[in-house]
This record gives sequence, C-alpha cells and structure tokens, in this order.
Amino acid sequence: MWALICTLCMWTMAGQTAATYTRLVGGPSSYEGRVEVYFNGIWGTVCDDGFDSRSAAVVCNMLNLPSSGAQHRDGAYYGQGTGTIWLDDVRCLGNENDIDRCPHSAWGTHNCRHGEDVGVVCAHAATPVRLVGGPAANEGRVEVFYQGVWGSVCDDLFDTKSAAVVCNMLNMTRAQPKPGAYYGPGTTTIWLDDVRCNGNETNIDMCQHNAWGTNNCNHSKDVGVLCDQGCGAWNSDSSSVNYQTIKYKNGTTFGAEAVMTCYSGYHVINKTNTRSESAICTRNGTWSTPTYSACVHTDCGGWYSDSNSDYHHQIKYKNATTFGSEAVMTCNPGHHVVNKTNTRSESAYCTENGTLSAPTYSACVPIDCGDWHSDNISDNHLAIIYINATTFGSEAVMTCNPGVPCLQQN
Repeated sequence: MWALICTLCMWTMAGQTAATYTRLVGGPSSYEGRVEVYFNGIWGTVCDDGFDSRSAAVVCNMLNLPSSGAQHRDGAYYGQGTGTIWLDDVRCLGNENDIDRCPHSAWGTHNCRHGEDVGVVCAHAATPVRLVGGPAANEGRVEVFYQGVWGSVCDDLFDTKSAAVVCNMLNMTRAQPKPGAYYGPGTTTIWLDDVRCNGNETNIDMCQHNAWGTNNCNHSKDVGVLCDQGCGAWNSDSSSVNYQTIKYKNGTTFGAEAVMTCYSGYHVINKTNTRSESAICTRNGTWSTPTYSACVHTDCGGWYSDSNSDYHHQIKYKNATTFGSEAVMTCNPGHHVVNKTNTRSESAYCTENGTLSAPTYSACVPIDCGDWHSDNISDNHLAIIYINATTFGSEAVMTCNPGVPCLQQN
C-alpha cells in the first residue's frame, strides 16, 4: 500500500513534465511520424483504434510541438513498427499532459497488428502549393513542394473538401476539383495520392493521404482545382468621393454583386439619372463592366421656355445648373410668365433626378391690359379704338359723341 501511495505521489509531483517518453519515427521531419512510447525499458507503438486529433494534440504537446491543428495518421502511414504494441483504444480529451492520462486499454493489451500503428502530424509550416497550367491565377494543376521538388497530386479520392483546403492555402475560396489532368499532365514526381480532407485543414499535409511519393497513379490523373480568388473592394476612381454606400451581395467572391448608391443630388456619370450602379465579380477576380467612373452632381441642364416663348430677357442660374441650384427667368419689358399673372420672374430648382422642379413656366407673354372702359356715368362715347391691341405699350383712344366733350376725371 505504501509503495502504491508513493508511486501516485511521484506521478503528481511530475507536474507539467510528461512521465511517459514519446517520440515520432519514420516521418520526413521532426513534426510527424509513427507514435512510439517507452515503457518498461522498451519502445513500442500505439494502435490507431479510437485515436483521433485530440489524442494527436496530446502527443504533440508532450513533445513541445505545436498542437493546434494536430492530425492523426492511421494504418501504419509512416511504416510499421516492430516489437511491442503498447497502447490501444486511446481516447484523449485533448487537455491531458501525458498520453498515459488518457483512457486506454492496459499497457500491452490490444487486438491490433502493426498494420494499425498510428502516426501524428503536429502543426508546422504549410506545404508550399501552387496552381499550374490554368488560364488564370485562380485555377490550374495542383502542385506541392516537397524535398526541393515541385510535384503533382493524384485525383484519387480528391473532392471538393480537398480542393477547398488547396484554395484556402492560396487565400482563395469556392473550390471545385478538376480531375483527369484537366490542366495538362505534370512531368515530375507525383507526391500525394488518396488525399482525403475534412475541409477545415490549413495545410494539405494535414489531410489524410498516402505517404509522400507513394501512389498508384500516372500523370493522366493529376488533379487540378478551380478557385475563386475574389474581387476585393469595389472602389470609385480617385475623383469620386460622393458615393453614399457600396453594398456587397454575397461578399466579394465570384458571382457577388456590388451596388453603389450616390449621395442625394449625385448620380453615376456613365448612366445619367441612375443613382445606383452595380458590378458582378467575375471568375478572374475582377469586377464586370460597366463600372462607374464617379458620383457627380446631378445636372439639370439649361432651363428653356416652350416653343411659343421667345420674349424672356434672360435666365440666371444660381450655383450653375446642378442639384439644388436655382434658375430664375426675367421676361422682356411688357411681358410676364403666364402661369403667374403679373409676376415677371419665375424660378425652378434642379432636383436630384436631373429635372427642374415645378412650377415651370409656360411662356413669357405680353402683358394685356384688357378692355378700356369709361366710368359708369359716361355712356356718350363712340367706339374705343385700340392701337396695337390691348397689350403692353398699346393705346386705347376714346371718341365722345358729337356735342359731348371728353373730360378727364381726377
């Protein structure tokens, strides 16, 4: 009993230092390989039954390697070990500081063979990846850089989730796989085969795949991907600062729409009287035409009378002819605006839709004095004669009856 208690105390005193020695064997770098643990003086392997990414994170932490994004590799991915299989059915929560603190079968108890030896990949620098042979930067044959050589990837099991990982590595989105050497066959090593990603990996090497360089493919099965590289923000040119908002429908990726609304009194110069403009994000990462040049003041143009009015003296514009400006017409002497009797000037405002506001004038017409009548006690006059009708400047002449003087009344 005393010995058991002391053993437990020793375990607790170990603190943050893992009591179980662990190593990674058979991988291309110190960040990955077959998991081996040291027990009773012997290095042995771990079976992949029940072993997942949380268990992989525990192993990486034990080795002081980055554990975020740690992945497990099943099926003796890094080759089969020899000798003892120490652990089976390992099921960690991910926060343990020693694999022996995870639930597992008793040491040395298992139902596995070395063909089930588990491996681990700890987070490390992303595998360089590029797209080759496509018509634009967002599509092409997938190539990865390994051991100083660019090589291709076989299309076996490669799906949209695997394509998404490649596109994300290239800062692009909306991936589509293109199998069968769609962008032409490669000529160097086929580095990866049977790639199976979940879609949330940050590195293609974190996905399940055969060992590097192990494949049953030829270059006619080189896989490609089509990504959406996005169009970024849709901006006006340097002279346009008068737009109100630019709204994006479905972000700024392929197929998205950007819609600009100008401030009140402004419009898009390439579509007169249209106060919003839109563009679609194309697959090559550029916004479609038409694009706008700028939001500019809405201009109502000159304010003219109708075809019957040629008697106006002048039309003055306050603040030019753009939105909010005022146009003021003055008629020639003896003329006035017919829609405002005895008002010899009329104004209108330039509205935001590019038209002048109501009221608008019909015409400058001669001022008309109407008939000239004597007072009601004078009925002894003959006909009243009008010279130049009854409009401004005309003269009305009254002749009295014979023998009746024409008197002016004060």
